[in-house]
Amino acid sequence: MKRRIVVTTFSAIAFFFLSSRLFAQLIVFDPFNYEVNTEQVQRHLEVIERLDEQIRNQLLILENWEFTRLAPLLEGMHFVRAPLDDAAEIFADTDLSGQLAAQYPIEPKAYAQRDAADMEELRRSWLASQRDSVALARTVQNRVYAEMAPAQTRVDEYVTQSNEAPGPTAVTQAGNEVIAALVAQLQALHAREIADTRAELEREAQAQAEDAFTRQRHARLMRDWN
Repeated sequence: MKRRIVVTTFSAIAFFFLSSRLFAQLIVFDPFNYEVNTEQVQRHLEVIERLDEQIRNQLLILENWEFTRLAPLLEGMHFVRAPLDDAAEIFADTDLSGQLAAQYPIEPKAYAQRDAADMEELRRSWLASQRDSVALARTVQNRVYAEMAPAQTRVDEYVTQSNEAPGPTAVTQAGNEVIAALVAQLQALHAREIADTRAELEREAQAQAEDAFTRQRHARLMRDWN
């Protein structure tokens, strides 16, 4: 009986200590600390997400435009101006006044010793020069026209691709190629204007020369009449 009481007492004491230890373990969980820790973890996740977004944005900024039409654009520019380059010696003459004076004299005295046969010879040379100028102008015009469709296609592609550009670097590259296309169009207009203007100026020079010849013939006739 006495032994049973001792065992029971010991069991009660052991249960008390075990219960105290379990109760102490349950008390370790602090809801407030848990909430604070959760918020900290959440803030860390947000920081990581922002950093990830910044990295992705930086990659987009550095990403190049994987599209270009510069090669065909430059080929088109060369195609349009090639006829002018072939006639470079015409446009390289620095003594324009002397050239015009020799080819299209405008002083009546220059025709004092010329007769009808001489004038016919001059007119043939003028006609040949003007036909060369007209042929040059028509060649440039045809090439400008031939480049219109490819130029439109390139611009359409530039606009489409630039709208899908992944980042600022690509947008800048797209803008640069659009500007290059604009420069090519301006060059085509200048080439056509140069060729057309030359033909017009030669016709005007011939008209002035013909007027000088007519005045010389009139003066000669009046002198003979008197």
